[in-house]
Amino acid sequence: MDKRTLPVEDLRRIKRAFVSLWNTLPYFSGIALLLLIASFAYLDRQETRRQELAMLERPQVNDVYVADYSKLFTDVDMEGYNYGAFKITSLSEDGISFAMAKVSYKTKYAVKKKLRKGFLKPDEYVSDNEILISHEDVKGLYQSGIFSSIHREKATKL
Repeated sequence: MDKRTLPVEDLRRIKRAFVSLWNTLPYFSGIALLLLIASFAYLDRQETRRQELAMLERPQVNDVYVADYSKLFTDVDMEGYNYGAFKITSLSEDGISFAMAKVSYKTKYAVKKKLRKGFLKPDEYVSDNEILISHEDVKGLYQSGIFSSIHREKATKL
């Protein structure tokens, strides 16, 4: 026997002591947990998208669309405040009339955060300059990502 090698029986005993399912499982549980979280996030996003597509098919007055102003108004420099809200003011056969929010934000998540805290008050929209967009164009703007999400205020219970 060489001085550098261990007997086979000792190697097996060391392997059984240190390399077992219960010893190695904790190293892979983090990966499994990350995959589980990613799966739930994906499923949640798919459900949100399904709900938004349903709202897109049946728009209602007071629906709020989060918009990327830099893509919508290419000739205007937004100075980094590229995101805002469009609120449906009226529906017609010609299209959908939107009022644009007076305040713009740096990220779409800031707009969503504002909407989660409470829908913008009517005086926070520019109502004297409404924008009429056809139904097909609204769907196209949503598909292209210019309208990134749709929010509908939940009915309050009496």
